[in-house]
This record gives sequence, C-alpha cells and structure tokens, in this order.
Amino acid sequence: MELKSLKQFVNEAFDKPSKIQMELRKEYEEAIEKLFITETDIDLDLSLLRIKHEKRGKGFATRIMDDLIDYANDNNKIIHLTPSKEFGSDIDRLTNFYKGFDFVLNRGNNRDSRFKDKMIRYPNK
Repeated sequence: MELKSLKQFVNEAFDKPSKIQMELRKEYEEAIEKLFITETDIDLDLSLLRIKHEKRGKGFATRIMDDLIDYANDNNKIIHLTPSKEFGSDIDRLTNFYKGFDFVLNRGNNRDSRFKDKMIRYPNK
C-alpha cells in the first residue's frame, strides 16, 4: 500500500468535496469565499469557513452553520472544528460564535479523544 503525502491527501479532498460542502457552496455561492468540510460515516470536520469580506456581518455564517447543523442532526454526525486566527479572526469571538450553536470545548468531561479539534458538537437526537 502506497502512503500519500499530506499534499496529495489535501488535493484529493478538495477534488472530492463532501455532499454538504457542495450543497452549501451552491446555496451560498455569493457569500462563501472558502469552505472545506470533510465527512466520514460519523463526523463532519469543518476545517475552513470564510465569508467574502463584503458579505460579512449579514448573517451568512449563521445561516451556513444552521444548515450544516441540520444536516449533521439529520445524518447523526458529530461536527468538530478549531477556531483559528489564521485569516485575521479573533479566536475568542469565534469560540463564542460556535458556542451559540451548542459546540463545547473538547476537553475535560467533554473530551472526545477521537477528535483533535478544540470544539465539538454532538447531533441532537
């Protein structure tokens, strides 16, 4: 079995976007600058959501998250992510934003060792 480099893995993942990633890109194409979601049988890894500068503050991120959460709930999938300042965002602001969608910090009693990300959200049953 041939091992893939990280670059190969990422390029293939971008070439084969998840179903929900494709649906969200289509629905919100006027607002999404970048979106990257990988999907397995049990989870959705939200690696990147970036709204176009001129569309920020208009509720697009909230609507996208609502749709992503509906999909996760309907398909019984865990969502995990790590807020990042990589693109100029404020980590505390992002953390609070995600907490508003019932994400919790992936530590202490909430620690799920299957995921390395900082925040996690379980589907509503």
